[in-house]
Amino acid sequence: MEICQELSAPFCNRILMSNASVSNRCLLEDGGSIFPAKIVVQGILVESDTLLLESAVQGQEATLGFNIAPFINQFTVPVHVFLDFSTLECRHLSEFVELFVLDLMESTANYTNREVKVQATSAGRVTAIPFWYQIHLDQEISVSTLSQNSHWKQAAVVLQQPLRVQAGDWVRLAVKLQKSAISISAHIENPPGPMEQ
Repeated sequence: MEICQELSAPFCNRILMSNASVSNRCLLEDGGSIFPAKIVVQGILVESDTLLLESAVQGQEATLGFNIAPFINQFTVPVHVFLDFSTLECRHLSEFVELFVLDLMESTANYTNREVKVQATSAGRVTAIPFWYQIHLDQEISVSTLSQNSHWKQAAVVLQQPLRVQAGDWVRLAVKLQKSAISISAHIENPPGPMEQ
């Protein structure tokens, strides 16, 4: 999935990270910085029938005598962009969580895969993971694309198979950055078994 129109390929490819690294070592004077310095991707687990319904062909009615829904559903796009999270009909199933960090000032600290554990705060079905960006212009000033005062919208990854959770369950998110795109998969973390003696 593309991060978003404004922040897609230029911010998430190896050329940029290479340029940031060269700039830090060779071009910046002492005290200089790259603008923006860091981008943090934040998200939340939600139950949203609206996103679930919009992500796939609904119904099993035949089209010209054929049941095409299973075939078409193989080609659904799991990401909704230009989402207005403030008006989305959904139930929050967790607190906000940091999913990924792209640090342009410390390019050696970046990664392409990350696992994040999120604790469910209430019972429900995790159907989607809306996400947005906290853009750190420097160490003191940041802008959030979640702000209602912003023209930016949010995006959401819609899970192909919703996960049923209870309050207190841990969900493991596998977040991957590959070819200018972020993908997120979710799995219930197995509860710890009894300790062996």
